[in-house]
Amino acid sequence: MVLSSFNTREDREKALSHVEHLKETIPVLIAKGIINSEEDVVHISINAWDYGRIVFLARLCYEAGYLTEREVWHFIHTGDELAQQQFNDWATFGKSYVLGRAMWGGSARGNDETIEIYRYLMTDPQSPWVKLPWRQHAKVKF
Repeated sequence: MVLSSFNTREDREKALSHVEHLKETIPVLIAKGIINSEEDVVHISINAWDYGRIVFLARLCYEAGYLTEREVWHFIHTGDELAQQQFNDWATFGKSYVLGRAMWGGSARGNDETIEIYRYLMTDPQSPWVKLPWRQHAKVKF
């Protein structure tokens, strides 16, 4: 990471914070089987976390009355389309999400719970991740 590529001190501090969060969570991510080694971090995207945040923030804005139903579905579909373009299955999407969340929040932000949710979604017969193939999602049309 080249710190000079960040425009403000706040941006640099935030970037360093994310790197520190990732460093502190790597042992847990290895122990829990999300990654096999530190080197895996280079090969796993963190974008699933960002795509999930698109959907989460759009939902919050809808609930607060800042977005219409049509607008919120636009953001939800955008997050879905970005994820569909980048990931090939629920497992890689889920690992990316867990890694991104660890980088965002560090060890103090409930990574164990996030990992358990990932495992549940990957294994429970009633989970939508088990029931729905990765590339088959219902689209709401307007």
